[in-house]
Amino acid sequence: MIASTCIEKYRFTFTAFLLTSVALLLPDPATAANLPRLLIGACAEEIIFRGLLQDFLSKTSFCNQGTSQNYFLPSRANVITSLLFAAFHLFSHSPLWAMATFFPSLLLGAVWDRHQSLAICIALHLSYNLGYYYL
Repeated sequence: MIASTCIEKYRFTFTAFLLTSVALLLPDPATAANLPRLLIGACAEEIIFRGLLQDFLSKTSFCNQGTSQNYFLPSRANVITSLLFAAFHLFSHSPLWAMATFFPSLLLGAVWDRHQSLAICIALHLSYNLGYYYL
């Protein structure tokens, strides 16, 4: 009896608390509007930089010289592609943040070198971008 009276008395407070808790789990509306842009951007960048550029560079004689199976060192094609990827981000980021994209690009390039899968690279790129925007 006492519990039901307490719930009735503070029903609005409980409802507000529950709604606030749920609202904290939802993305910011401004960021949620960016989801299609993030998906399209990840797809376009991976198709251009991994599927076309890095794939092309990896088949050139310059990038194939001295290529080893050492997975701890990035390939020349990966380094060149990552430099161009970072330079591309100068159009939308400050120079420091654009250059910071070099390191995630190296990781995505290593995944490309290892698996040759755009789907994996796009999924990783999208998850990285979502973490960047949501965290």
